[in-house]
Amino acid sequence: MTLRWGFLGASSIGRRALAPAVLAAPGHALDAVGARDLARAREFAAEFNIPKACGTYQEIVEDPALDVIYVALPNDAHAPWTIAALEAGKHVLCEKPLALSAADNVSGFSHSTCLPASSAAIVHGAWASLGSAL
Repeated sequence: MTLRWGFLGASSIGRRALAPAVLAAPGHALDAVGARDLARAREFAAEFNIPKACGTYQEIVEDPALDVIYVALPNDAHAPWTIAALEAGKHVLCEKPLALSAADNVSGFSHSTCLPASSAAIVHGAWASLGSAL
C-alpha cells in the first residue's frame, strides 16, 4: 500500500526536508501541493515532479486520492487546517506549534488523538519508513 501525501504550503522546510524524505521513503508518494499562490504551488510541484498543484488548501484537503496531509503553513493556520484535514478523514503531520494556545488544542482536537511526529512511528508503521528517510 502506498500512502499518498498532499502538502499544504510550498514552504522552505517542505522543500528542504519533507519532500525529499517522502519521495525517498518506500510506500510513500507525494501527489499534490497547495499554496495560496498557484504559481508557487506549480513551481514546487515541478521541482519535485508532483502531479497536482492547487491554488487553494481546500482542494488538497478534499482530494479523495490523498491519505496524508502535511501542514506547513504560518502558525495561525496550523490548527484550522489540521482540524479540516482530520475531519476529511486524513492522517496529518503538522509543523509546530500545533496551535497558538492550549484552548485551541483542547477545543480543536478533543475528537482526535494527536501525538508528536516522533511518537507517530510507534503507532503507525508507515511513519517508521518515513522517519528513516528524514
